[in-house]
Amino acid sequence: MADKSPPSENSDAIMVVDDIEDNVYLLKVLLESAGYRVTTCFSGEEALKRLEDGEAPDLVLLDVMMPGIDGYETCRRIHAMPGRESLPIIMLTARRELESKIRGLESGAHDYIVKPFQREEVMARVRSLLTIRNLQRELVQAQKKATVGEMMITLNHEINNPLAAILGNTELLMMEVKDLPEGSRRKLETIYRESMRIRDILKRINNLREVHSTRYLNDMSMIDLNPERAQDSDVREVR
Repeated sequence: MADKSPPSENSDAIMVVDDIEDNVYLLKVLLESAGYRVTTCFSGEEALKRLEDGEAPDLVLLDVMMPGIDGYETCRRIHAMPGRESLPIIMLTARRELESKIRGLESGAHDYIVKPFQREEVMARVRSLLTIRNLQRELVQAQKKATVGEMMITLNHEINNPLAAILGNTELLMMEVKDLPEGSRRKLETIYRESMRIRDILKRINNLREVHSTRYLNDMSMIDLNPERAQDSDVREVR
């Protein structure tokens, strides 16, 4: 029996696209009863506009036969959008011919459901595709974390050696040269202080156990080296 708990913000989001209102309603009730968040569109044009405006479903249930842009063309256009190339799409159609199924798959659909659809089949196919998508996301995230970790180790190694030389020689100059002009001594103290700051940053990089990012400029992000700040602010894990 379907889980009747209401969808949460962490639930997978599904976009249902069909020009027949009864079909949209049935799918919405079915999916929401299983805990998914559901948005609905009644044409290919509406779905494309919503996606262009930033809506980010985890999966699309897409009817084939619709007025205007049909499901095949809608599917092609969705996967042509930057960042939507791998968005899972399940085609819905009343046509049982093999040629129709092949055309749907060639348009970029990941799966196919023939109407009238069975509740169990819809749920099984939706769960299967979402499981694959979530596993792919986890794999990409793990690969990015590993890359960031390798970069941190490289930075630590490559910067520490010249930094140790800068610190050592600056300290020697400040101790051995007693009659340095005051301005020169202040400059050496600044070099020493800022070098120590770099060494502290490297230590924090080396001690990172989880990688988080925070907004920097425009669409760019930077790694947050302060774990306490990462917990208290709106920080997202590197994705």
